[in-house]
Amino acid sequence: MNKSVLVNSKVCQNCAECCKVFTYVTNKDTAMRFEWMKKVKVIETPFNSKDGTKLYTVIFQEPCKKLKQHTSGKYYCSVWDKIRPNFCSFYPDNIFEEALEDLEFVEKVRIFESQFCPALKNYTGKEICEKLKKSKSGGQKNEN
Repeated sequence: MNKSVLVNSKVCQNCAECCKVFTYVTNKDTAMRFEWMKKVKVIETPFNSKDGTKLYTVIFQEPCKKLKQHTSGKYYCSVWDKIRPNFCSFYPDNIFEEALEDLEFVEKVRIFESQFCPALKNYTGKEICEKLKKSKSGGQKNEN
C-alpha cells in the first residue's frame, strides 16, 4: 500500500516518474563523485540545507530495476509487498517532513521536485504543509 498522503497508488501507476529517474540530494563534494559516472547528471538545487549548505541533486538517468509495466500501460513495483523501501512508500511526503514550518522552503522543494513527481503541481506549499501536519496529528489518506 502506498503510504503517501500527497499521492495515491492510482496516480503513481499512471506516472512512475520517480521510479524512472532516481534522485539523491547531497552536498557538492558527494555530488561531484557521482558526476563522473555514466548516465548521471548533477544539478544545483534552488534550496539550501538547514545549516545553509548549498545542495545538489544527483540524477541517475536509469529506471529502478523493480519498476515494471503491465500491457495496459500501468506501472507497478515488482517488490511492492515484499522488500519495498520506506522511502518509496512515503514518497513524496518524506521530502518535506523536516521543513513543514518553513513554507518558503516547502514551496521551493515542491516546484523543484515536481519534475520527478508531477502530482506535486496540484498543490501549493501551504496545502502540502496542511495535509502533512493533519496526517501526523490525526491520520489522513489522500483522495487524489
